[in-house]
Amino acid sequence: MQSRQRYIVVGVLSLMLVVSMVCAHGFKWLWDYFAWYDPALLGIRELPLSVALGYGTGLVGVLTCFFNPRVNLLIGEVADELGRVTWPARKETADSTLSVVVTVLICSAYLGVLDALWLWITNWLLSSA
Repeated sequence: MQSRQRYIVVGVLSLMLVVSMVCAHGFKWLWDYFAWYDPALLGIRELPLSVALGYGTGLVGVLTCFFNPRVNLLIGEVADELGRVTWPARKETADSTLSVVVTVLICSAYLGVLDALWLWITNWLLSSA
């Protein structure tokens, strides 16, 4: 299997797992909300009908991605485009991450001081009234 095709398969299968889990929880919530009977399939209590429908929805989505020529072409084009991306070096990523963390800490401290000052002012105004 080509490297590009391998990434496509792993990406689509990962997406299928996420979509399946979301659909399974959504169907389970729907069954619980409407108080519908959710029978266990094959006598397995952990496999109710709602969960099976959720994972079935994910499976249909994966099959659509693999066998629909338009969707398959789009996925291939996205993979080709990602192959052309110039990714940052490890040091550049670490430096950018450090910059973001320091900026967030400074902004948080600034907003914390303003919040404490505003709290003190409002308490002072309300207590003198």
